[in-house]
Amino acid sequence: MENTQADRGVLILDTGHSMKIQALKTTNPDDNQTMQNLSVEKSEDLLVSIVKQVVEDKSPVIIENALADPAYQNDGYVKKNKPKGIVCMPILHQCRLHGVLYLESHKRAELFSEERIRILDILLVQAAISIANIKHFQALEREKNYLSNLINHSPSLILGVNMKGVITFVNSTVEAISGFSKAELIGQNCWKLFHEQQNDPTIETLCRKINKGRVCNYKLTLNCKNGDKRVTVWNASTRKDERGELVEIVGFGNDMTDAFHREEKLKRSEEHKREHLETLVAEKTWESIVERKNTERANLAKSDFLANMSHEIRTPLNAITGFSELLSSTVTDEKQRSYLEAIKSSGKNLMLLIGDILDLSKIEAGKMSIHTTVVNLKKVIQEIRQIFTLQIRKKGISFILNISDKVPAALELDEVRLRQVLLNIVGNAVKFTEKGFIKLTVDIENQPNKSLKKIHITVEDTGIGIAKEELSTIFETFKQQTGQDRFKYGGKGLGLAISKRLVELMGGRIVVESTLGQGSVFKITFSNVVVNEDAERKQPSGNNSLRVQFKKGKVLIVDDVTSNRLFLRELLKKVNLTVAEAQNGYESTLIAPDYQPDLILMDIRMPVMDGYKAAKLLKMHEKCAHIPIIAVTASSYYEKQRLKLENEFDGYVSKPIDIQQLHSELMKVFEPIQQEITDEMLNLSLHSMGDLNQEVREGIPEVLGILNDGLIGRWKRYKNQQPIKEVREFAKQILNLGRDFQLKIMVSYGKALRHAADHFEVQKLRELLDKFPELITMLESAAGEEYETNQ
Repeated sequence: MENTQADRGVLILDTGHSMKIQALKTTNPDDNQTMQNLSVEKSEDLLVSIVKQVVEDKSPVIIENALADPAYQNDGYVKKNKPKGIVCMPILHQCRLHGVLYLESHKRAELFSEERIRILDILLVQAAISIANIKHFQALEREKNYLSNLINHSPSLILGVNMKGVITFVNSTVEAISGFSKAELIGQNCWKLFHEQQNDPTIETLCRKINKGRVCNYKLTLNCKNGDKRVTVWNASTRKDERGELVEIVGFGNDMTDAFHREEKLKRSEEHKREHLETLVAEKTWESIVERKNTERANLAKSDFLANMSHEIRTPLNAITGFSELLSSTVTDEKQRSYLEAIKSSGKNLMLLIGDILDLSKIEAGKMSIHTTVVNLKKVIQEIRQIFTLQIRKKGISFILNISDKVPAALELDEVRLRQVLLNIVGNAVKFTEKGFIKLTVDIENQPNKSLKKIHITVEDTGIGIAKEELSTIFETFKQQTGQDRFKYGGKGLGLAISKRLVELMGGRIVVESTLGQGSVFKITFSNVVVNEDAERKQPSGNNSLRVQFKKGKVLIVDDVTSNRLFLRELLKKVNLTVAEAQNGYESTLIAPDYQPDLILMDIRMPVMDGYKAAKLLKMHEKCAHIPIIAVTASSYYEKQRLKLENEFDGYVSKPIDIQQLHSELMKVFEPIQQEITDEMLNLSLHSMGDLNQEVREGIPEVLGILNDGLIGRWKRYKNQQPIKEVREFAKQILNLGRDFQLKIMVSYGKALRHAADHFEVQKLRELLDKFPELITMLESAAGEEYETNQ
């Protein structure tokens, strides 16, 4: 003011939120006062509008005569106080507004010269720097006080130690927990605060660990003033000076005493519980062992009973089915052959029925296992139809078979279980269908892996159907449809339950769709079924195992049942093999060294000495060690012994003996004789229908229906190009159809066509395929007016 000769001066500073008047000075000492944080808007000691303008523009405003200035002469402050010269200048530092200096004079206008303004501007720059420094210092003090309060009142223990191990600071938490004051701790060696321990680290060692990040959850026992020991866990960091040298270690700890005591208490409690539990487990284990042994004894008794019962039934059944197979190779009368086929199919059916008795027990015990073999699915399906042919014919319903040409001849499936499932499903369809049809469809779906296929088997019928609300329980055990006539339909409610579980064990899925009163559709899907390409190439066409002759060889049959030996003797003689017999394992050990057979067929369960022991002794004999031994077993539980059989025998077949399976084993040992094709075998033509009884004649329309449904379409594809494999399957279907309906002309045609395909006689194939329409015409003529009327 003295420099500018102003009457009044006002200092206004930025408080961070708004401009506040901090000081007021006039030429009258009595008027001088400090006004902390007085709002500019509320002040009556200055021209407010000029201050606002300077704050907004950050530029000085100089008024030489406010009373004469049109912009201000009417302002209320100017009228009241009558100021003349007014100067209002911003206080700036680095473009930031820190405040405003307001000066005015009431004595004369044109008070502020240019020189005085320049000097005033210099002074304000210095003032701005000082104000900025003061603000920065105040901010640092506030931050320092904040951090100090934060550290001091932190719930964690915070401790500073210099490079000599002397405590430089502690927070209030350290004081509270240890009982020592800051004055008692600062300046003391840090290790005096903690319980003496062996190998206490030096400060240098601790620093190296800190720098490597290895001081984490560092456990130390804190000595308290009252003698208590507190368990503390620490983390630490280092502080360096401006030269980068370590000057201090700062530790951050937590008092874990209560948690440690709780953990110790919990450990003791857990130890007690464990001891109690071990005692309890020991008691329960003993009870369980006793109970398990009792259960095992009961299960063993049950298993022995089932195994013995199965063995006793399977042994005579082996003779029935075996001799049926032998007769089928000698009987030429088609009607008698159809009877034999029915006996064989029924024998297999009986085997499955016996299996049902055992399977439910195995499934429930989780002991059912699946064993895949090479299966001709088309043949299995044909045999399933053969089993139900008479029932279907008696009911007057149609059986439609639709097997895709793409179905491979050799798939790896469990044939026994697959037959069991199909017999249940198709058997139910036949049982519950009184009119209409049953349709069995087999389709195939390719997989990314060419050696795998997805198989779809569908059984559709127009029977009584299943109510919608019962579909969810149809696969449960002992469940039958509500209102079902048990006297009429029979059954125990086990078939579908066993079928579902068997399909799932084979890696498949079975679902049902049905409408009450309209029929049902059962869909079975097997994913990732292996195609055995080697077996498919070697697959014999038809059941011609007995036609194959082997070069001379010797076989020793070991079996205690006379009928079993008789069956095998006749079977082996038919294929040009010489046979010797032994009634038990002991006899085989006496006969084999001198007889020197090329193969031994060894029954397992025999008196005097069983097959296992006999095989072991023979393998140990220097004259017999090279002889392959094939196990022959009638046990229903042979799957449990499979690994043992594979390890101790060179192969095995199960009873009732499947001739195809036995033939496969013989092929591994004996060399077959290649048969020559005779003109007589090929010289088959379409001859007269012969005498047809009424039953056969009534079946012809159904045969024509089956031919029209698919076989004629396939014939049209094959007549110009003769794919051998497809034609062979076509011939098999014609042959089986003729046998099913006792039509000799179809049997003859099918045999001739199959023989030509087997021997790659392309010209003969063409001739026979050209005659297929004649076969259709002859069947239509034999059906007569009845067929024309139905058409």
